[in-house]
Amino acid sequence: MSIKTTKRLALGVIASLVFAPLVAVAPANAAALTSTTAQSVTVLVGTSSTLGTFTFAGFDDGAADTIAVGTVSGPTGGTVTFSTVNGAVVAGGGGTVAVNVNATGTLTEQTNNAFGALAAAATGKALVGQVNRPGTYTMTIGGATLTIVARSLAYTTGDGPAVSPWSTGAGVAGPANTVTVTGNTTGVANVRALVTVSGAGATIQSATNSNTVANTALTSTVIDQTAASAIVIRTPEVGTITVSLFNETAANSGLFSTTAANTVTITVRSAATTNVYSASNSSVLAIKGSGSPINLTDATGANATSEADAVSTPALIAATSAGTVEALGIQIDQEDANDANLTTAVRNEISISPIGAVGVAVDAPLGSYATETAQNSDFYVFADGRSGRATVTVTVGGVVAKTYTVIFFGAVASYTLTTTNAIIAAGDSADAQVLTVRALDANSQAIPNATVHVSSGTTTVATVDSATVTTGAAGEAADIGVNGIAAGTSVITVGNAASSPTVSATATITIAAAGISTVSLAFDKTSYLPGERATITITLRNASAALVGDFAYTNVFAAGGIVPSSNLTTDMTAMGVTSVNGVKTFTVFMPLIEGPVSVSATLGTGVATAAQATVVTASTTVARPKAPEPEPVYEKPTLSFVVSGDRVFLSGTAADGEGDIIIYVKRVGTTAWKERAKTLEVAAPGDFNGSIKAPRGNVVIRVKQEGTGLFSNQVIIVK
Repeated sequence: MSIKTTKRLALGVIASLVFAPLVAVAPANAAALTSTTAQSVTVLVGTSSTLGTFTFAGFDDGAADTIAVGTVSGPTGGTVTFSTVNGAVVAGGGGTVAVNVNATGTLTEQTNNAFGALAAAATGKALVGQVNRPGTYTMTIGGATLTIVARSLAYTTGDGPAVSPWSTGAGVAGPANTVTVTGNTTGVANVRALVTVSGAGATIQSATNSNTVANTALTSTVIDQTAASAIVIRTPEVGTITVSLFNETAANSGLFSTTAANTVTITVRSAATTNVYSASNSSVLAIKGSGSPINLTDATGANATSEADAVSTPALIAATSAGTVEALGIQIDQEDANDANLTTAVRNEISISPIGAVGVAVDAPLGSYATETAQNSDFYVFADGRSGRATVTVTVGGVVAKTYTVIFFGAVASYTLTTTNAIIAAGDSADAQVLTVRALDANSQAIPNATVHVSSGTTTVATVDSATVTTGAAGEAADIGVNGIAAGTSVITVGNAASSPTVSATATITIAAAGISTVSLAFDKTSYLPGERATITITLRNASAALVGDFAYTNVFAAGGIVPSSNLTTDMTAMGVTSVNGVKTFTVFMPLIEGPVSVSATLGTGVATAAQATVVTASTTVARPKAPEPEPVYEKPTLSFVVSGDRVFLSGTAADGEGDIIIYVKRVGTTAWKERAKTLEVAAPGDFNGSIKAPRGNVVIRVKQEGTGLFSNQVIIVK
């Protein structure tokens, strides 16, 4: 600020103080915005682009905010030209601020709050600008680092949109088909660039701002630094084309770098994919429930969760729901293989069977079928008064894309009442899940959010926590709490009305007399292997020898709880016992050493006086299984003979002490053995001798020892 300006400002302030009432004065200096949001972006040379989205701090709603641009590093002769912040034009010549490489700059609001207000400081602000030469630019924006990469070679047109970072593209094979890439030199005077193509039979058809190199295949061209070059490349064959740009090493040197500054890869397909429906890139998404038109085109985050829920579990809706209540909202998004929205959509269809209705708008059921030809379609599912299970089928372009299940539940037809704790103790009011109840319709479908009335038949014995309970949002069972008043039984009734229900169910709950009179410990087996898992059961009974109710009993044991004779790996030192139907169990593991194992506990002050200080025990054994006695192995008997006169003398060896020798005879040529009544005794150490009358014909003889069951060799006696 000049001295004259300062004087004028001072005089103005004095005048305002003398001749006017005091008013608030806006700060004379602009507020500098700061950011720590580092950004990186790839852009095209000379093309206005969003350079980053920054979150700034330091907004002053009463001043023109500024953003400092730190020293720019980048290619020689490079300039970054900024145009808008948060959609507001930056103050500068022509509404832009140009910052050269190795220089700094300032972006200033033309009007207060144009860059954003203090209240919206947390919202990112888009910074728009462009660069004039290819290369990498680095600077700070309000303190945050911004890196801009400007490509010297970029895919421009072909079979699919040109999107950042412009290093890939697509084409369609054909003798006259082409794709276009854009090339830029470094911008240094008289420094040119060589562009080459290779692969899939590619050649260069034309190139602006270039002199074609004398190459009969036309696979390269040289562009100069005066302007960008549009290079048209033929794509005759299916395959991959690589386009490369090499910068000249010096002005008009004719020598080009051997390292490409940039490359572009072109995938050439046999058929076009632009504006052709792609099932893999398109989406069908659903959300349960009723509401305004849905927006699920992004299949991530919460939307992905909604879709997974709609696919994995059926949507539930009352069969009598009005046409203003939707069971499902389904959205179809049609895209091509390039992830671009179709401009010429295919038909979207939805059907539901065997019950239910569908429509193309909220609050507007049409019938069992609806269709629409649109890039983005919304469909909705409604009840039609009938109950049961229905399948919703979504078809895109004549192909089934998704199916969903919807359950239309009817009125309550029955209840399933499950007893989780059949016995509770008198005086116990802590158990909120003595029973559970599910409400079912005529198709046995669980009904969500159903109000169930609950009552106790004998309130002097037991009462219920609440006169009504409600099933879960997906039909889950509702918990019923019961309070024990006095020993006895009471019938708990659930129904569809507080009195005279038309649908009901009952369960009987036993209230055990309060107090513990006896406690026992037991192992689940009498013997275990070393290290084997075992179960120790604590059983609590009242004075009537009945199992006590569910309760967290204190001081059942004296200090130390249950004490094992060996380490059983489980802590059982608790003095209290939380019983379920009068019992509690511990899982333990037996020691690795064989021998007796026991547990013991001294009863504490929480049991009947007469039982206090009593010691209860349980015992078992750890033992390895004994190996079975080996089966004896016997040699089969041996047999020899001598014929003398009318006698046959038999002799041989057999197992000592294992039984007499039985003689078997059969005629030669037959199969039937005949056992002789006479047996031979085996004498120590296993010899036997004896004789039989000589047979009249040719025979075969064998013997068997009774104890071993083994037969001897066979001998033949020929008359």
